[in-house]
Amino acid sequence: MRFTDAERAEIDAEVRRILKGEAPTAAPPKDDPVQRWREEADVADRAREANRAELRRQEREHAREYSEGWASYIERRIDEAVAGQQRLMDEFASASAEFSNVITERLAVVERLLGQLDTRLHQLHAVDDLRSRGAGAVLDLPDFLRKGQRVN
Repeated sequence: MRFTDAERAEIDAEVRRILKGEAPTAAPPKDDPVQRWREEADVADRAREANRAELRRQEREHAREYSEGWASYIERRIDEAVAGQQRLMDEFASASAEFSNVITERLAVVERLLGQLDTRLHQLHAVDDLRSRGAGAVLDLPDFLRKGQRVN
């Protein structure tokens, strides 16, 4: 690296001061390309890290929104399924009540028919008793075709 005459003069003056025991003066900053690149790289690294942090924050926010959306979707599907099951249960309950009413009506008809059958059975037993106790087991009815004869 080559120094200019002014730079050599500054270096010589600084060396003389140091040799006399005086404290060195602060050197004006030189335009060092390596130092400048290092500083630019540090600035770029900090910007990249800030961008990564922002990206992670956005990803977390998106994941939270997605999970909230997913949770609301699941809750909505559960509510729909519960409502569907409730409709089925209501339909089943009304169909069961209707079935019960029909069965009750039919049982009333069967009871009425059983009552008629019971009455008919008692009548037949009465006739059977008369036959078994009567003369010759035949019921003697008057003959209305014979004239002049008394039956009783």
